[in-house]
Amino acid sequence: MLKEKTYFFVDEMQFIDERTLEHIIKANKDNTKHFYTYGLRNDFKGEMWPIINKVMNLCDSIIEICSECSICKKRKASFNKNLKQNAKENELGFHYAAACSQCFN
Repeated sequence: MLKEKTYFFVDEMQFIDERTLEHIIKANKDNTKHFYTYGLRNDFKGEMWPIINKVMNLCDSIIEICSECSICKKRKASFNKNLKQNAKENELGFHYAAACSQCFN
């Protein structure tokens, strides 16, 4: 499939594994493939996802898509606040809110 296509869009990049990233890097070696990746920069603790750090170091360009803080509705949201008490690390669900740095802390 990779040989037949030119453009690829990868969503939820923070969840891919190292092996998948290696396939993307290998497919992009000849610069005839174009990958557009989307994902969260930080987890709910405010720490950068390790795979995102690697991806950002490999990118030709990075475009930040901003959101408004869903708590104060005044500032740019750069964080994902976990609203659930005693949440497990990287637990999936709808208990996250886009938050600015002030509302995150």
